[in-house]
Amino acid sequence: MPGQPMAMDTRCPLCRGDDSQGHIFGSCMHPDMSKQYIARHDKAMRTVIQAFTKGQCGSHYLIADVGKIEGLKDMGVHSKRLPEFVLPDRCLQARGLDPTVVKGLLRRGAADTRSKMRPDMMIVEMTAAEQQQYLRHDDNSGSRLTPLTPVMPNGNPRSIRIAEAGYCPDTRYEENLQEKEAQHTALEEALKDYGYNVTPLPMIIGRLSYDYRQCGKNNLGHNITLPPTL
Repeated sequence: MPGQPMAMDTRCPLCRGDDSQGHIFGSCMHPDMSKQYIARHDKAMRTVIQAFTKGQCGSHYLIADVGKIEGLKDMGVHSKRLPEFVLPDRCLQARGLDPTVVKGLLRRGAADTRSKMRPDMMIVEMTAAEQQQYLRHDDNSGSRLTPLTPVMPNGNPRSIRIAEAGYCPDTRYEENLQEKEAQHTALEEALKDYGYNVTPLPMIIGRLSYDYRQCGKNNLGHNITLPPTL
């Protein structure tokens, strides 16, 4: 990294941990490197989002937490946070969460819990009429909208797909897959309680940008074309 000290031994010159190729590409704890890892992750997911919005399911409601909302809206993202019209507060209350506000502070409240439910990408199935009603609301208006029904007009359960990406060493694929599968269990269970058909889509990417064949991108929608590496 320009302007940083050169390595004089086997330790990382930035964080002084044990240096290696794997350390450089994903394990260094130095704040500057952490920022680089986050930027790499967000760039990969934005590539996925751009491909998704061009597919047959690209008109569905799209929630993503991979950068500032201003830039994401230009890509077809509608919100960074889980709006109340998708998952009403009562669903969180049913799971033992109290939305009471005390002196302006949230104490284990639904809004506080909602802010922590932030998958990389969440795709909510919608009809064309629903899209006109819910499209491009701001993060503060979600509570004023009529909640979605968990059943589509055709009688089928409404589908929600939750994509979460993560970079990992090539030797730890299964371990990282299990970690990503469990990352949003609470959110998935709350959505299922409401009646949605929920599909988790963990996306494990090698640190040298190898996109594993089992990657969840294949279930994001039809006609999606991604580069061979992310």
